[in-house]
Amino acid sequence: MDAGFHRVYMLRALGGPVASVTATMDRPRAEESFTLALEFASGASGVAQGSYHGPEGTFDDRLDIVGEAGMVQVAGCEAFFEGDLRDVPQLRSRLEGEWRDEDVTGSWDASVAASVHSVLASFAAGEAPRVDAAAGREAIALVEAAYRSAESGERVPVGELGGPAP
Repeated sequence: MDAGFHRVYMLRALGGPVASVTATMDRPRAEESFTLALEFASGASGVAQGSYHGPEGTFDDRLDIVGEAGMVQVAGCEAFFEGDLRDVPQLRSRLEGEWRDEDVTGSWDASVAASVHSVLASFAAGEAPRVDAAAGREAIALVEAAYRSAESGERVPVGELGGPAP
């Protein structure tokens, strides 16, 4: 539940509530290579792919979400932060027939530090953090659905895990 967890959280944040998960993994619960297909409650679909089986020192990964009104692609999340793919657009979206590329800057360490500081600032201000414990629990339920799917070879509805209903 390492690199895949971040991909699942990002897919959920971009695509909304998830209805079901279908997954393949080289070794469920200790994966180094995985592909997840998510069906969103909206009818959109999302795919997360990640693998350490590329050239030495790389982690290849990609996220795609496609819906009726548009799509988003996130290429090389981990590879970008590890220093690869610097000249490749990391975040692309397509709405109303137009592609838009977003700059991705910073480092993995800086993103983690910024997340921690954001939560601590929310607590200090007496406010709920932007990403709360419920979001973490939901991401864990989605990863568990992915593990169960990879182990059984079946599509797993998220509601079966007691997670939020889409």
